[in-house]
Amino acid sequence: MIGKIAMDKVEHMKLTKKILRRKVREPIIGMFSEDIMLTKKYNRMGEPIDNKLWYTLINADDYYKIAEEFIEGFFVKTTWIGMNLLNNEETPFIYDTEIFHLQYNTVMAKFYYPSDSVAFKHHQKLVFMIDQKMFNLGG
Repeated sequence: MIGKIAMDKVEHMKLTKKILRRKVREPIIGMFSEDIMLTKKYNRMGEPIDNKLWYTLINADDYYKIAEEFIEGFFVKTTWIGMNLLNNEETPFIYDTEIFHLQYNTVMAKFYYPSDSVAFKHHQKLVFMIDQKMFNLGG
């Protein structure tokens, strides 16, 4: 086909990871609007931190990543976001999981969690459910 670049599976996975990493992180890293600056930030233990430390941590791959999997045409990524995503004062929800549909390049589902252990367990459950065709995401 004219204009189509042939690539092997490894090259495709590398390119997909690069696109998804950029798609996921840029909206967070680039969101230094007034609302983001005023949102409370937390480290992975749920302790309050300042904006400068949060910015450093959100840019550290080894800190913000919890788990990521390619499975059945989907990319499941669980990360520490460090912001109270649901604005719950008692228990900050500072982790999220997003399920991306690779063919349609869109987020199919999103979940929020208060701790890395809960986030990781649910990540594993979602991957299992997608693998076993128990979770219909239209793929």
